[in-house]
Parts: sequence; C-alpha cells; structure tokens
Amino acid sequence: MTAKPYFILTSNISSNGYGGNFGGLSGANNVCLTNLQANDFMGKGYAMVDAAHVKAFLCDDSTCNNLNASTTYYMGQAGSPTDGGSSFTTSGTGSGPGTTVSWNTASYFGTTAGNYWTGREVGSDSSWWPLTPYGTGGNCSNWTAGAGGPRGRYGTPGSNTTNKWGLDGGCGNNYRLICIVNP
Repeated sequence: MTAKPYFILTSNISSNGYGGNFGGLSGANNVCLTNLQANDFMGKGYAMVDAAHVKAFLCDDSTCNNLNASTTYYMGQAGSPTDGGSSFTTSGTGSGPGTTVSWNTASYFGTTAGNYWTGREVGSDSSWWPLTPYGTGGNCSNWTAGAGGPRGRYGTPGSNTTNKWGLDGGCGNNYRLICIVNP
C-alpha cells in the first residue's frame, strides 16, 4: 500500500463539534487521531492513521500545524465515507488550497460540512491560507478555553474567500476540526 495524504473534516458525533478547549494543540491532535481511528472516511485504507501522521489543522499563539510542501491532499469527512475525493496541491511552502472553490459539496467535505477551528492569520489571498498564526486572541488561549473565554479563528466551508480560515468567533461555539493525515 502506498500511503496518501488527507485533509479530513471531523466532528464530535454527540454535539456536532468542539468548543475551543482541547487541552492545547497536542490535545487537538489527539482528538483528530481518536476521531479518525473510530470513523471511516473516503480513502481511509490508504491513510496512515497513527500519532506520527495525524495532526489538527490549527495554530496556537506561536506555531501552526501546516501541510507538507508540494503535496496533493485528498479531502473527505470522517463518518461519511461517500463524501470527498476531490484534492488540492499545496504550494512549495505548504500553503493551500490554491483555489476558491467551496468545500461544502459532496466531492469535498460533504453537504453537511460545518464550521471548523483554525487559529490562522487571515492573510490577503483568498486562494492560499497563511502559514502563520493569528496570534494572541485567535486561538482560545492556545486551545485551552471554552465558553466565556477569549476568541478563536475559524473557517466556513461554504466560503470562496479568506473566510475559509479567517473568521472570528467565541470559544464556546461548537466547531469542528480539520485533520491532516500525512503520508
């Protein structure tokens, strides 16, 4: 088997999302790993679903979990193995998606796709997300604060602008995670 890279929207089945408290970036990585191990997604048989290869598509105050450079990632939704199949190729620095196409269709994240946390800087190009964090105030206190806490950056899959990664919301909102699966 040749491992393939994936960009998978996941959710908490019980509440359809997560507040901003993951216990930090490493906790969010664990949420991704647990959810992807427990749920099927399109192409899962070609994915390396283990702690060394799975991480959350998030930034804290100082760092971001970014994608590999010049790599084609396949999209899908955990728990919905018929959604997905479309792909995008990252830039030479690991930025993506290189397109303004909406992600809330069956060939991307699916028609039930919901908002997701990012912590990313807004940037100025609607085709490429920044590789930098928004910084203080953009990540629910480094992903340790929930309801009543500070603010966090999130994205919406139906957007064709920087709103895919650069919106501002309260940390008590139940948003999903995007999980990166590297080969």
